Amino acid sequence: MRTTLERGMENFARVSEKVLKKDYSRHAGAGAAGGLGFALASFLNASLERGADIILDSAKYNDKLKDADLVITGEGRIDNQTAFGKLPQIVAKRAKNAGVNCVAICGSCTADDKAVNAMGFSKVYQLVDFAPLDECLSYTAKIVEKTAKTALLDTNIR
Repeated sequence: MRTTLERGMENFARVSEKVLKKDYSRHAGAGAAGGLGFALASFLNASLERGADIILDSAKYNDKLKDADLVITGEGRIDNQTAFGKLPQIVAKRAKNAGVNCVAICGSCTADDKAVNAMGFSKVYQLVDFAPLDECLSYTAKIVEKTAKTALLDTNIR
């Protein structure tokens, strides 16, 4: 089924290129949200911007980093996809560029230490390191609080 859908999308991109005289299939963000970026750029001449940047700029995040000692962000799972512009990775990169440590609290992490550091995180804390998965799912707020306290007390990140 997936192969059929991908072939269909590739065909749609080829036909669109012929009609529009421009190839948007490799445009940054064209594959996001099931190809919505492609459709908006191709047919409505929309400019595509990374949502993380819009959110952080609106919140004046970079200005707030000037007074920050530590940034804590989170995601369900930190993995190799996180490195492709997901909000926590952009938060971490901007913090690192400002000289501020950024830690992530996540349900689980499948990225290795080198990848985590390349994404900009000083350290990643997994909820599953603090409690079994079934407890993490049942008592998420409690486990996140416990994990956040550990992150704040961790002298290795200061």
